[in-house]
Amino acid sequence: MISQTDFEFLKLAVELGGQGPQTSSSFSVGCVIASNAGIAISTGYTGEYGTGLHAEEVAIKKARDSGASLRNSVLYSSIEPCGRRLSGRTSCVEHIIKEGITRVVYCLDEPPVFLQPNGCEMLRQAGVIVDRDDRLAPAVLRANRGPMRTRQGAV
Repeated sequence: MISQTDFEFLKLAVELGGQGPQTSSSFSVGCVIASNAGIAISTGYTGEYGTGLHAEEVAIKKARDSGASLRNSVLYSSIEPCGRRLSGRTSCVEHIIKEGITRVVYCLDEPPVFLQPNGCEMLRQAGVIVDRDDRLAPAVLRANRGPMRTRQGAV
């Protein structure tokens, strides 16, 4: 079970995911990164910086640009971070591990629309703690009607 603070950050991530464009070629994802002390470090959502950047990438980039360290932080994502990308770009899981983020909390398992998901497995193998809370899954699904109807596209 996640804490109330975790739930509030996860709720914010889900809300941010709803701000991204709804397309058939990518998921609308929101992300919040917080310190272990429960202080927000950065946020991001898919499409916030244009096409091609996932929510986790946006939040990590914002944190880096501000000079914040992400070591031992917690990442909250509306959908399981990707372990592989059709585009061949660096996956969100690789970014998370590289930055030293030690825990990931997410709402919805990555649907197997574009690729077979393996993000959580990769995170756990790297020693990252992974928690899932699906209480907000209906909101995540509403924000992702487009990709749930297709099996094409690069994310």
